[in-house]
Amino acid sequence: MKTLLIALAVLVGLVVAACSSDRETGRVLEVYGDPGSAQVEVSIDSCNQSPEVEVHETTTEVSLEATVDEAGSTGDDCLDSATLTLAAPLGDRRVIANGEQITVSPSEEP
Repeated sequence: MKTLLIALAVLVGLVVAACSSDRETGRVLEVYGDPGSAQVEVSIDSCNQSPEVEVHETTTEVSLEATVDEAGSTGDDCLDSATLTLAAPLGDRRVIANGEQITVSPSEEP
């Protein structure tokens, strides 16, 4: 009986480990947006890796943190993107990604 309980505990541990999030930090390459808009487009250096971008906002700064299924440099041939809606328009706030300020290019939409 004791062996059965140990085997069951090991099995449960393996299932939990397999289901846990094993995401890695993604690299934000480009940010597009307009000062009067709360919507920004983010390009992430991953290729079909289900990017997620967490946003932290203050009155002076927008901080972006991307995670992906598997990190790795893919080059410009295959970038993932995410469209984010900020709590307030971008305005003149600094955008921080990958631990440094990143330039926001004008939105490519008409």
